[in-house]
Amino acid sequence: MRASARALVVLGALCAVLPLAACSPRASAEMLGEWRTGLSYDGDEPYLLLEENGRWSASDGCNTVVDARWSLGADGALTVDDQPMTMIGCDGDAVPSAFSTARSVTVSDGTLVLHRDEGDVVLVRPGADAPGLTAQELAGRWADVDAPEVVLDLAAEGTLSGSDGCNRLMGSWELHDGRLQWQGGLATTRMHCPGVDTWLSGSAFAQPRGFGSWLRILDADGVELGHLQRSAPDAADPSATPDPGGS
Repeated sequence: MRASARALVVLGALCAVLPLAACSPRASAEMLGEWRTGLSYDGDEPYLLLEENGRWSASDGCNTVVDARWSLGADGALTVDDQPMTMIGCDGDAVPSAFSTARSVTVSDGTLVLHRDEGDVVLVRPGADAPGLTAQELAGRWADVDAPEVVLDLAAEGTLSGSDGCNRLMGSWELHDGRLQWQGGLATTRMHCPGVDTWLSGSAFAQPRGFGSWLRILDADGVELGHLQRSAPDAADPSATPDPGGS
């Protein structure tokens, strides 16, 4: 047997007993280590930890997966041994499920991209800012899925408009430390709408969640008031803000 063929046989034997992550040419050192979302949270920060021995652990901020296995095939396909975890509700992001449902992963410019059917998720190294967390990326329409007349239209240049379901909202916003802050509060009209919960008019800032798919809305004391989902691009025209009063 030639030396090159013998080497391939030995490598194949090693890969039969070692984790695939250690044998796959795509499982580079760039992928290993800790990854985070780059956002700010009230409690513990979600994370993903990829180890050289083919183990992974992750947390959504309060629920944790530990000592699970991961591997990469020769074609770059990701195989993840998912593990059950508790389902405690908290302020966080579903990093464990994002990794366990990813088809493949790539590393680019210091980011780890999880390619999923539901859409890509981008993670960064600890201390780095979330990629795409810019005024341009956050601009557009955000709406309450249970009350679609409750909306915020964010313009990239820093102005905002919208409706709390009764009154029009106006103001300005800026991105600071991973959250959207309303500058000087929200100006509103003063119509009276019995039975309408005008919670959005009492908000002071918002935190991106769900990897940029929704906003957690809070008041000046940090109390959560509600959530707004990112709307379709064709609904992001600020001039289309609904007028609940019919004027």
